Amino acid sequence: MSETWRDRFRPVIAELIAKLGDIPVEEKLKAMRGTCPAQFRGYFPYRIWCDEVKVQLKIMVNGERTANQVNKGTETAVLTK
Repeated sequence: MSETWRDRFRPVIAELIAKLGDIPVEEKLKAMRGTCPAQFRGYFPYRIWCDEVKVQLKIMVNGERTANQVNKGTETAVLTK
């Protein structure tokens, strides 16, 4: 079975988030914005990267969970646009 973009990005994103340490979720999100490899920006893998960052940070945007939220029922940060 082939690996999906999400499967490829998940451990990389988890490692980057862990390196950020204990800072507020909003600061982690700001720090993660520029971490996607440049060759993916503007393409489908970048959308997956951004969504997986939100999933791992357990972020809700405008009161809606991200499309692939896996940690249902846990405490979630809420951001508004």
